[in-house]
This record gives sequence, C-alpha cells and structure tokens, in this order.
Amino acid sequence: MTLGARKPVDNMVTVLPTYIVLYGVLILILVWLHARASQTSMRALMRTTFSHFDRREVKLIVLGFGLFLIFQFGFDFLVSAKLIPLPSNVQEDQQASALSPVTEYLTSAFTAPIVEELLFRGILMNLWNYSKSTKRRWIVIIIVAAIFGVVHTRDLIAWLMYTFAGLVLGYVYTVTGKLRDSILVHMFNNAILTLI
Repeated sequence: MTLGARKPVDNMVTVLPTYIVLYGVLILILVWLHARASQTSMRALMRTTFSHFDRREVKLIVLGFGLFLIFQFGFDFLVSAKLIPLPSNVQEDQQASALSPVTEYLTSAFTAPIVEELLFRGILMNLWNYSKSTKRRWIVIIIVAAIFGVVHTRDLIAWLMYTFAGLVLGYVYTVTGKLRDSILVHMFNNAILTLI
C-alpha cells in the first residue's frame, strides 16, 4: 500500500460531507438564478416543482427515458462491437467510480442532473426566451443541446451522444414547462448508466 493512499470507504467518509455542502450551495444558487432567468418568484417556482404530475408529464418522462435507453443500447452495441471507441469522459467516470463508488454514484445519478438541468434548461433556455415561438423554441433547444454536448466531451461520437441527450431533455422541458420533468429523465438515465 502506498503512502497517503486511501480505501474507497475512507475516501467517501472524508469527501461526502464536503460534497454535500458544496453541491447544496451550488444548487441553491442555481435555483435562484433559474427563478431570475424565468422571471418567476421562488414561491411560484417551488409551487410548480412540487405540484402533482399530470398524464402528459408522465408520458413525456417515460418517452424521454425510453429514448435514452434505446440510444444507450445502440451506443453500447457499437462500443462492444469495437465500431467506435469508448469516449474518454466515460473512461474517466469508470476510473472515478473505482476510487469512490458511492460518491461517484451520488454525483452521477443525483447531483449532476440537478445542476446540469438548472444550468442548461433552467437558466440558458430561459435567458434566450425559448417560448416565443415554435421555431425559436427548436433553435434554442438545438443550441443549448450542442453546448451541453461540448461541455461534456471533445470526442465527436460522445458529443453526438450528449447532444442527443440535450435535445431530448430540452424537448421534455419546453413541452411541460417544468424543470423537474427534465431532471427526472436525466436522473433515471444517469442512474441506469452508473449501474451498468
């Protein structure tokens, strides 16, 4: 054993409290910025976030998750058949997961979807007034999805994968108008990917 090396559990115990505090503060700041960008009061934002789900929302969440699963199975087939290489960011996630599996799972399955949806759909899309017209909505969805892809990776294949994910998430958000729906789709997707 090398000097200064820690077991995964020890790493989790020391990192987890810091992780919770830092990401908690970041999420609160992003929620406030989302309310400002969407020109909504915090009270109205919380009311819509915790209101009941209607059938249309549930159908869109299931559709989004289904699209992610189909795309992911296709992507996994291409990687396993060695038709495309495993993107570098996925390799980095696998290495991080080996060091601290619980912290990596919390980051991938819970924190990242909340932070990313608040930033990309909640703030960016609202800053560009996505709801003015159908044409403008699709232009904003495509631009934000492309940015979402670039932020995640520089590999072309992985960029296409993340851009597709951004398109699905942007569509779900703009149709329902509730950020919680795109967050849930994102969480379901990342939770499954982290377990695979």
